[in-house]
Amino acid sequence: MADSPQNATRTPEQRLTLLERQVRLYRNLTAGLAIVLLGIVALGATTPGVSDVIRCKALEIVDVHGNIKIFAGTEEDGDGLFTLSGQNGKELLFLGAGRRGNGQFRMATREGEEYIYLGAGERENGLMVISTKEGRELVYAGAGEKGGLLMLKNKAGEDALQALSDTNGAGVISLYGPGGKTRIFRPAP
Repeated sequence: MADSPQNATRTPEQRLTLLERQVRLYRNLTAGLAIVLLGIVALGATTPGVSDVIRCKALEIVDVHGNIKIFAGTEEDGDGLFTLSGQNGKELLFLGAGRRGNGQFRMATREGEEYIYLGAGERENGLMVISTKEGRELVYAGAGEKGGLLMLKNKAGEDALQALSDTNGAGVISLYGPGGKTRIFRPAP
């Protein structure tokens, strides 16, 4: 899809809008999956002869071959964890805590390459990274001390666009062309 003739004629704003729609779709699908899982657990918990509360250290849902497809439990450090695996056993979805205990969401291709990351960045501010199916990070959106930041890279991994707030709080857009040529747009004083 990234190399289709339609994408070649789209503006960066149109591409960003499309990516935002895709992230929203995946987020809604994940929420739907969680609601279905909770519904199944709730139905099982309210069946006569079954306890009202299921309390365990981990819940594993396996396929007919005994391979774990859905895991809900805790990690060794006590953080909660939810994973979903594909037919080939590769982790497709991760919902849990990162290195410093902040929440994170990761989605991967069927080959296991992470292509969506939502969580905390190095300074523990919000960060979203979208990658190609090959793992090349091309879209960054995050929060920082000066405000928000949006970065788009071209297919070679070079900067193509940056939108951010400067030290005065004004918006700045930088466009990068071949050979590192830069064009910067700032609001008039």
